[in-house]
Amino acid sequence: RRRALVESLEMMLAGNALQVYPEGTRSRDGSLGRPRLGLVKACWDKGITVVPSALWGTEDVVRPPGKLFVRVPVYQRILAPMKPRDWEDRESFANEVWRRVVETTESLELTFS
Repeated sequence: RRRALVESLEMMLAGNALQVYPEGTRSRDGSLGRPRLGLVKACWDKGITVVPSALWGTEDVVRPPGKLFVRVPVYQRILAPMKPRDWEDRESFANEVWRRVVETTESLELTFS
């Protein structure tokens, strides 16, 4: 994990975009799991802007026993970029990033389920 964190930061500092799923996996029912916010906190440390986004509908793309379904609607909302300098500390920054993801995911669920 440490090596992945370092390599991710190096890639972003070199100007590359990186999409990360802080839960580590999808849930079968689309509900959000417990996030791992270490990379978001490290982005605050390094001054890297974070663009939160939310997905809804991915639970219908791959269904047990591992069948892939195409033409299944999946909805994404990309939120406003968040600059670390706008938050006092890494904890408040990471918590706000995740709060926005949760709030937006819940909004997508209400709209599209």
